[in-house]
Amino acid sequence: MQQPRTQQEYLELADQLIDEMEDLLRCADDEDESENEFSTQIPAYRELLAAIRNHRTAVAAGGHAFADGKDLPFFVEARRRRAFIPFFILIEALNGAHKAGLRP
Repeated sequence: MQQPRTQQEYLELADQLIDEMEDLLRCADDEDESENEFSTQIPAYRELLAAIRNHRTAVAAGGHAFADGKDLPFFVEARRRRAFIPFFILIEALNGAHKAGLRP
């Protein structure tokens, strides 16, 4: 996956990630009791979705510093649960662009 090069591309990636998280939550909510692979993760998914939305808001408002060399605050928990996040590569891309900075 190509890293976002501009703030707009970064925001589009965040939007895509938010859409994927919302879809995952819907699927997890629809699981029945015999299939609970994702439904057991619902509280973590909700926390992650809220963190990504807050992050997106901060970036859009211009209140985010890129290229600080550190992981996003929610990345450690997301990485821990990556087996339950089918689109973890999107989170990695967002985190990578944050750590390294945007490169036009």
